[in-house]
Amino acid sequence: ESKIEFVGWLNDDQNREWYAKSKIFVSIPKSDGTSVSVLEAMSAECVLVLSDLPVTHEWISVKTGVIEQPEINPLIKAIAFCDSTILSQNKEFVDSIASRENSIQKFLHLYKEISKP
Repeated sequence: ESKIEFVGWLNDDQNREWYAKSKIFVSIPKSDGTSVSVLEAMSAECVLVLSDLPVTHEWISVKTGVIEQPEINPLIKAIAFCDSTILSQNKEFVDSIASRENSIQKFLHLYKEISKP
């Protein structure tokens, strides 16, 4: 319990600091799209513990994170991932697809395509 803190709303700099200090990121909603916080946590090389939702499988598998399942304690499984090279691979994956720069380039390309005469 002493290693868990609920820190509330944070500004961008504080948010990055907490991701850098964190090893495990938990997001277990009953329904959701991909949240920015999941992508931020992947980029910060946190172990993801996510609900078993369709969108979860777009970003991780049982080999690259922890997908909540009733018969498994997700935190015990997450701890096993903490020193894994999979975390840096997750970072590379999310950075290649969902980084701010990548998103800007996709937007600019789309804008150029739809603005052609």
